Amino acid sequence: MRGGVSITYGYEYTKTDRLNFNQKIKFGFANNLRFEENKDLPANTNLGDKTSDFVGLIEYNPFENTEINYDFSLKNNLVDQNYELFGFEYYFKNLTTKFEYLNENNSNLKTSYLQNQTRYAFNDKNSLIFETSKNKEKNFTEYYNLIYQFQNDCLTAAIEYNKEYYSDQDLKPSENLFFKLSILPFGGFNTPNLK
Repeated sequence: MRGGVSITYGYEYTKTDRLNFNQKIKFGFANNLRFEENKDLPANTNLGDKTSDFVGLIEYNPFENTEINYDFSLKNNLVDQNYELFGFEYYFKNLTTKFEYLNENNSNLKTSYLQNQTRYAFNDKNSLIFETSKNKEKNFTEYYNLIYQFQNDCLTAAIEYNKEYYSDQDLKPSENLFFKLSILPFGGFNTPNLK
């Protein structure tokens, strides 16, 4: 048998609110076991090892306007983390804010960042959006974006200002101001930098 024999097992638990059927909490994990190592599988994963990483997720909605989620991957020693993604979303009337923290140790890039997107909707078509990202591995802010957006069924028009920072001292931050137009399903275009 090519690839050998493997067993995948896991568990998932979900609890919903009986009144409105909204999900309150969800928990799950999975793992893969093999009788023999399989060297044919990609080396950047450990699916070919006798015991793979333990992967899982936790989703928690404590209130109607709050969502918390956590995805993770633990090495097979159950101590060292390969990957973790934490998300938090809060929405109240016209305001929505999302935070995302990623820490990835199982690649050569060692990605780690904290991002935020905050949106205020003036009405169902007009909104103001602020986005930022901080590189936690190199400890610097990557960018700030400020966007005014008009959107209907087939058209999205936006004025965007963004400022990008660099960790290299020889490169200066760049500032861009441009107009963006998208027509569904045809695509869109950006103007050159207006600044």
